[in-house]
Amino acid sequence: PAGAAATPSSGGGFPTSLLILAPLMAIIVLVFAGGLYYVFSDRSKAVASQTNDDFDLDDVLDDNDSGSPPTVKAGDEPAEPKPSGNSGPPTVPQSLPSSPSSGIDETPGSTSPPPKPPGSDPKVEVHAAAFLRRIADNDPKAFVTSEQASRIAGKIKQLGSSQSLAANLGNAKRNSQKIKEMAGARNLKPQFLATAAINRLGPNRGDVAQTATGMTEVLDKLLAQIGTESADDATLIIAAYDQGAAGEHMKMRNMLQDLSNKFPESTRAIRTIWFLHKNQKISDAEFDRALTFIAIGTISQNPKDFGVNAEALVF
Repeated sequence: PAGAAATPSSGGGFPTSLLILAPLMAIIVLVFAGGLYYVFSDRSKAVASQTNDDFDLDDVLDDNDSGSPPTVKAGDEPAEPKPSGNSGPPTVPQSLPSSPSSGIDETPGSTSPPPKPPGSDPKVEVHAAAFLRRIADNDPKAFVTSEQASRIAGKIKQLGSSQSLAANLGNAKRNSQKIKEMAGARNLKPQFLATAAINRLGPNRGDVAQTATGMTEVLDKLLAQIGTESADDATLIIAAYDQGAAGEHMKMRNMLQDLSNKFPESTRAIRTIWFLHKNQKISDAEFDRALTFIAIGTISQNPKDFGVNAEALVF
């Protein structure tokens, strides 16, 4: 029939709606895919940029040879960069600590102790100081310098081989009580009087107490003019002994007063055999007498330290 021929066949045709919807769906998929690509592409770039800002690959490889990333904890201080081979000379710190094994202070401006002069002996300094403190009325801090000790040591070497010195030290020790009484009567220190008598005997053996008896009057008069307040004063009395024996008891005192007005040094510095001899105000003989006196007194504190076979003579 004619109506049947006009009805389209449902089994063999393609739906018209699909032809319209298919392109639209393709466009939607492409737009969606493009959006995803755009979003993830920007995020990857941001992550890569942040990673490059935080880490440097060369630094990571230098700091961690194993290839694993370094562990970074919160609060850690960043490590200082290592100097490269072509970064120039290393920075030298302005001040370096001194070597602990050197024993020398290398701080700028520090002063090393001056070297001791040849021939100085610590035993001389110790025993000379002890002797000087025993011959003065009030000089508990008397001492000799290293240079003075060197001069005293030279004189000790001359006296050390003297058999008469050992004998006279022994004689003074046996008569120590008599010497003490004699010294007390003249306001003298017994150490001073005994040593002055041994010095007076020189290379001869003798009775120290008897020799001291013959010296006390001159010593007493010199004491009244010079004094024995300090060890240097007492030593000046020995230097001036021949002046006193000649009746010139005030010669040393007058010279000292005159020098105090002419030299800028202190009175204490001027009133020493060292200053007077250096400035040629006492003779070589007077200086040598006083130097020998100090040397004998130094030996007397401990004779065996200086090779003298005698007991210590200490009052």
